Parts: sequence; C-alpha cells; structure tokens
Amino acid sequence: MTSSRPLAFKQAFGQFNITGGIKGAITGTTPIGGATLEHHIGFPGVGSIISYNDIATFTGQPDAQGNIPVTETVPITTTTAYSGEFAGWTGQLIATGTVNFTTGANAFSYTGNICHN
Repeated sequence: MTSSRPLAFKQAFGQFNITGGIKGAITGTTPIGGATLEHHIGFPGVGSIISYNDIATFTGQPDAQGNIPVTETVPITTTTAYSGEFAGWTGQLIATGTVNFTTGANAFSYTGNICHN
C-alpha cells in the first residue's frame, strides 16, 4: 500500500509503503448476478481491515483462458478498520481485476481513499 501523500503516510506508518495480504470469501449473490464478499486485509506489524458486503460486478465476458473481468466496491468503516494503526479509519476502495472459476485464480488492483478520522 502506498499513498498520494507519502510524508503523511510515513508519519502514520513509519515507512513510505507497507506490504501485506488479502484473504477474501464469497458470502452471497446479488440480484443482478454479481457476488457479495468479505475481505481480510492485513499488514503485519501495522494493522488490519475487514470489509463486509463488498459488491462484485462482472463487467464482461470470459477471455480465452476463462478470466472474467470484475469490479468490486469495498467499503471501509470505523467498525471494520479495526486493528493497529487502522483503528478508526473510513473510506472506500475500488478493486478491478479478474476471477477465474476454473483455476481459482484472482488478480486485482485496489485504488481509493481511506482516512483516519
């Protein structure tokens, strides 16, 4: 994770970028054929965020390898930005990428804003 305000980011986290991982799970479907998900986003030694009721929308047809384009909205609230340096943060992330139900592979990039309140 990096910031558009690197000095403020370093002040908050002690470094210019932080690394971690994301674990997601499909929790349901939407009326228009999308999916609802939750994500656990963790940055060891820094903190964690959990997002609930993320909405994934399939935005196109599968390519030759079976990769389906997807856009997800990921709301972050003070109750889901729950630990470490992220406690009390809010905002929204947008994930764009692909899912492949045959291989189980997912590839996404997240953008957006989360802020300490």
